[in-house]
Amino acid sequence: MGTVKLTTTERLLQREEYVRCRTLLHAWDDIPVTEPHADGPSMWLRCVRCTTQRHDVFDAYTGELLHRIYLYPDDYSLAGDEYVPTRAEFRLRLFDLAQTLHDRRQRRNGGKLAS
Repeated sequence: MGTVKLTTTERLLQREEYVRCRTLLHAWDDIPVTEPHADGPSMWLRCVRCTTQRHDVFDAYTGELLHRIYLYPDDYSLAGDEYVPTRAEFRLRLFDLAQTLHDRRQRRNGGKLAS
């Protein structure tokens, strides 16, 4: 029996950290800039949940954003021809994941509510 190949969307929906970021948006933390940009000062951020990185470059005199790029982990980005769930659909998936975690904790505690 062969294995079932999941679409990128299906793989994304299985990763709780990806679903959280797609629902709640990223939880950024600043990280050191290891490659300064010639156009101006840079700020690099990494999401503490999914590890997406955001690299911003600013005008040194006005502080205006000049460039922004994102570096995504595997299976986070969806191709243009793939179905992209809505934020509401991600939210529903997050509810499912939270319920599954709650159920697992309850079973581990012998059916008692965790304190």
